[in-house]
Amino acid sequence: MDKPPVAPGGRELRIIREFPHPNPKVRRRSQRARAFLRNHIKGKACAVGSGSTTLGRTRIPPWRDGFPMPRAVRRTLSVILLALLVNPARETRAQNASSTQRPPDPTRTVIGITSPRQRAVLAAVLPGRIARLPIAEGETVQRGEVVVALDDAIQVWKTDMARAGAESTLEIDLARQRYERAKTDLDRFSNLRGDDSASSKELRDATVTAELERISFETARFNQEQARRALELQQATLAEYRIRAPFAGYVVEHMKHAGETVDALAGILVLAQLDPLQVVLDCPLTLAGEIRNGDRWTVQPAESIRSPREGVVTLVNRVADGASQTFKVKLSVDNTDGEWISGMRVRVDFVGGPLPAREAEVETGTLITSPRGGVAPTATKASYEERP
Repeated sequence: MDKPPVAPGGRELRIIREFPHPNPKVRRRSQRARAFLRNHIKGKACAVGSGSTTLGRTRIPPWRDGFPMPRAVRRTLSVILLALLVNPARETRAQNASSTQRPPDPTRTVIGITSPRQRAVLAAVLPGRIARLPIAEGETVQRGEVVVALDDAIQVWKTDMARAGAESTLEIDLARQRYERAKTDLDRFSNLRGDDSASSKELRDATVTAELERISFETARFNQEQARRALELQQATLAEYRIRAPFAGYVVEHMKHAGETVDALAGILVLAQLDPLQVVLDCPLTLAGEIRNGDRWTVQPAESIRSPREGVVTLVNRVADGASQTFKVKLSVDNTDGEWISGMRVRVDFVGGPLPAREAEVETGTLITSPRGGVAPTATKASYEERP
């Protein structure tokens, strides 16, 4: 066994042995590099005579025979040699990876942007003062949940007054008693007229009085019905002081704050539905006829480490843009976990045909699709409680 080489200063140096590389070209290059490094550590010349040595693709200048090489030069050469040992392996792995991965076809790759499936600016239909905003920015809400509460103290009093009038039967009871008495008088005068004990004028007056009391009784019943309708109107007005979420979504922004006075139809809160997300693509006309409603394609983030997802085509616009020669395509992507955000750049490669279609029926926010069929959103009934 060869003894370890000794540096000019007397210090023992050892060469780190490596496992043989499977690539013969790299293995030969490593063997030449180890021999070259061993010769320089011993202080030997790197070339015989005045010629130069070629190590792989690196040309090493000649050095004087028997003269120790300076430390700085040895360090520099060591770094170069180590780089030569590492780079071939990296190049081999990169070549193997590039040979297995097919580059995407730029003519069939479309870049798009994710956007909310729905976006709404919620406003009050009545002027008032904001009492509270129970949902903070960045929180999610369910459909029907209260997101804005206006000050409704005066409207509550009006509703109570309307309820008292609608539930009261005093006017109806009074009109009924008068009508019953008028009918009794009319019957009595009719009997007396038959015995010639009452005049025709008295009978006529009794008849008119009974008719008037009947009209008064019907008027009281009509007023009672109007009072019930007035109560329903006040209750509906009171409900307008509570703004509820029209769909399950994400609170994007508070345009107003608690304590501020708002006019009718003034925006207060912005709500967006992020599950499912919508992907909007401007596809070239060369893809026309290859994309249909209900097709499933793989959607992957363009500049992100997030994993790709499956998107369902919900719209293929049949009217193209003449200036850009593109037509609009929309896909729906499930975002139940909430990892994908709106405004993210994504890429869809329309290569190899769509994914196999399947029948699926999911709860609110997803789609029912059939092979080459349309897409129809589904909804489920649910009850929601108001947050405190």
